[in-house]
Amino acid sequence: MINTHKLLKAGGTVALSVLLFACGNKQQQPGGGFGNMPAPTLKVMSLQPRSVTLNTEYPASIQGQQNIEIRPKVDGFVEKIYVDEGSIVKKGQLLFKINNPQYAQDERTAEAGIKTAQADVNTARRLPGGTRSLPGGARRRDRSSRATGTGAGRGRRGPAR
Repeated sequence: MINTHKLLKAGGTVALSVLLFACGNKQQQPGGGFGNMPAPTLKVMSLQPRSVTLNTEYPASIQGQQNIEIRPKVDGFVEKIYVDEGSIVKKGQLLFKINNPQYAQDERTAEAGIKTAQADVNTARRLPGGTRSLPGGARRRDRSSRATGTGAGRGRRGPAR
């Protein structure tokens, strides 16, 4: 039986001798050592001293001394931003303009209600004698109706909203 340790030792010795023989001391060939190719000629440049600005960039993040979350009290879309991120702001300063179509519609409805109430008042003032309807369902009798006792009836509209 052949000892594997001796076999490995013999194989390693043969491999090492082949490697040393292949990398043996050869004479340098003229022309740079790459067969028959001549050594390349290179341009040489003279350097002159001059001043240069070097920029170095570093990754960083900047945070304020106090970060505050801002949440609106109303729903809507931000239409305009009046401050830049990181700006110093003061109490009461306008930061954003919020557009909410629902509030615009409510405003138009309220204005229409006011105009309707004003028209009802004007109509009530022009009524001849009797009870005049006033906002809020109140009644006022005309001087002529007090004497005759007429003027029953109730206003058409309820309280103004």
